Amino acid sequence: MTLDDTRNLDAVITDLQALGEVAVERDQALICLVGEQLKYTPGIASRIFSSISEINVSMISHGASAINCSFIVSNDDVENAVKALHLEFFSMLDAQTFEPTLAATAVA
Repeated sequence: MTLDDTRNLDAVITDLQALGEVAVERDQALICLVGEQLKYTPGIASRIFSSISEINVSMISHGASAINCSFIVSNDDVENAVKALHLEFFSMLDAQTFEPTLAATAVA
């Protein structure tokens, strides 16, 4: 589970502890790749994760939507991960049109 707003984190943890063990990882970032071709391209996950193979990925989600692949990395690795993904998927396209964008989202 990720939280954009951590002001109520303690209350959320307390509620979740009623269901089981809770672990909190701080200073993490959620990276999302979105596109129709994610559901039609064989081997796309291999391309995604091969391009960032030097970066530790702590969680992957590809089931919620066939056109979205999300994963979590350390805040320290966000810029390198986005640059590696950009190089893998957009290096043959116009650099100004497809400039990578970092959107800030806090992950508790």
